Amino acid sequence: MKSPPTMPPRHVPPIIALTLWCYRRLLWLHPPAFRRDFGGDILQVFRETCYDAYRQRGTIGVISQWLAAFTDVVQGALVEYAQLLCVSLKGTPPMQIYRRSASVLFGAYIAFVLAGIGFAKMSEEVMKSSLPTAHPILAIAYDAVMVGSVLSLL
Repeated sequence: MKSPPTMPPRHVPPIIALTLWCYRRLLWLHPPAFRRDFGGDILQVFRETCYDAYRQRGTIGVISQWLAAFTDVVQGALVEYAQLLCVSLKGTPPMQIYRRSASVLFGAYIAFVLAGIGFAKMSEEVMKSSLPTAHPILAIAYDAVMVGSVLSLL
């Protein structure tokens, strides 16, 4: 049984081979998951771009692709690592809920402390007058608020 005829290998100009070799090395700047998912496709598009540039302008056309390719790969790698950093800093959804609820509790605590300070300042003159002796329930309520404020600050 005869094997099917194979296609002759496509001649790769040395400048394109060198450019693709360098570009493959540059792709290592990207995170591993990104390289695994998109590396082959990116390399294929760049290879076709290099062949088009070679057909249009020869070696100079391929060399003119180098700066754009280098900046694109480096900029893309920085963006990918920034996204990974944001995801890791953000945390898992339960962690986000915990942070949000802790922030709300802290905000409510600060609001109650400020309200207590305002209440104490506002009622200073009233408590110095004869009103608490005439109405003991007013003195009890005031003392309860002050004790609660002190306990919450502890």
